[in-house]
Amino acid sequence: MNRETGSAEFGTVIILFFLSSVTASSLLFFSAAAAYFRRSVNEEAELVRTTGLIGEITEALQPLKDHPCDYRNNPLLSELVLRYASLNLDIRDVSSGYRLDFLSDEELENPLLRNYLFTDAASFTGLRENRGLSPDRETWRSFVKDSAWDACVSYGWLNLSRGNSFALRYVKRNMGEDELFPLVNRLPMMNINMIKAEAAEPLIMTPGFGVKNPAEKMETLREVLRRGPVSRGDLSALLELPGDSKIFSCLGVKTAFWEIRFTTLPGFYAKAILAAIPESAESETIREYRLIERSMGREP
Repeated sequence: MNRETGSAEFGTVIILFFLSSVTASSLLFFSAAAAYFRRSVNEEAELVRTTGLIGEITEALQPLKDHPCDYRNNPLLSELVLRYASLNLDIRDVSSGYRLDFLSDEELENPLLRNYLFTDAASFTGLRENRGLSPDRETWRSFVKDSAWDACVSYGWLNLSRGNSFALRYVKRNMGEDELFPLVNRLPMMNINMIKAEAAEPLIMTPGFGVKNPAEKMETLREVLRRGPVSRGDLSALLELPGDSKIFSCLGVKTAFWEIRFTTLPGFYAKAILAAIPESAESETIREYRLIERSMGREP
C-alpha cells in the first residue's frame, strides 16, 4: 500500500527530452533536464531518509506497550512529538471507535447502537453482504449519521467475542481457520481514553451488558474522563462489572492502531500505521507495535 516516489524510468526521460526540444532552445532544455535529475536524486535521498525516520519512530514507540493505559498527553508520546518537532510529528489513535464491518450480528440488531450510528442500517448490511469487508470507512459514509461519523474507524482488530459476526465468517472463509492471528484476538474494540464519552453510551446503556444504573454511570464516566485518563481497573470499578465482563471486549484502555505523520522537505510527507500485536490470540498483553502500512512522497 506504499506510494513512494522515485527515479523516472529512462523511457520517460527520453519523452521529456523530445517534448522539450519542440518548445525550448537547446540551452534551456539541458538546464531543465539537469534540474529534473537533481530533483529526482534529491527525492531518492529523501525517501531513504524518511524510511529511516519511520523505523526510528516505530522503535521509539515500543516502550508504550508496557504502559497500563494510553491517552493523548502520555509523557512518552509528548516526548516523541517534542523530539521530532522539526518534522511536525503527529501521533494519533486511528482505531478507537466502531469499525462497522466488524460489528457482530447482535450489535447490528441492537436498537441503541443502530440509532446512534446509522441513518440506514439495512442498506449498510446489504452493501457489506455484497461487497465483503471494506478497508476504508468512506465506503460507509452515506449510511452513517453525521453525529456518529467521528466515532467510526477504518482500522481495528476483530475481537474473538464476535464469533457470530459477518466479519469472522468472512475471514474464516477467505483466510482459513489457522491464519486468523493477529487479525482476530482479544484486544478491545476501543480505548475509552481516546473517544468522546458519547461513543460508549450505546454500549453502557445496553441491558445485555448488565451495567446497573447505566445513565448514572455515564454521567460519572463523563466527569472522570474530563479529569484525566482511566485504567482498566478504574473502568471496571466505575461500571461495577468484573474484569471478564463482555463489555470489556468493546471498551478498553489501550490503543490498537497508531498513525504517525510528519513532513521533511517542504511538501514531502510520510504517513505510517503501527499495529499493536498481542502476545497471542487469547492475550491482551501487547508484544510489539508493528509497521503494517506506509506512504510517502510529495503532496499531490
